[in-house]
Amino acid sequence: MASSEALCAAVVRIIAAWLERSELPLGREVVRHMLDVDGHTWSVHRAKANWFRIMGVLTWAVGLARWLDGVQRWRSPFHHR
Repeated sequence: MASSEALCAAVVRIIAAWLERSELPLGREVVRHMLDVDGHTWSVHRAKANWFRIMGVLTWAVGLARWLDGVQRWRSPFHHR
């Protein structure tokens, strides 16, 4: 049982290190929480992180839509009306 726990801890450390270097880095405590056996319970920290991720995607999508609208109407992004 102890070797199984040590193996799980090693896997968590490896995955956390890999995700910390990813394009949208996740903190070590977030990875530990996600890989926890009881990780399916609701968490304020996870809900807040997901909210900011969703808002980031929506902000990007609105910016893309505005840019596409400008391209469609042939407006220069440097000369706003």
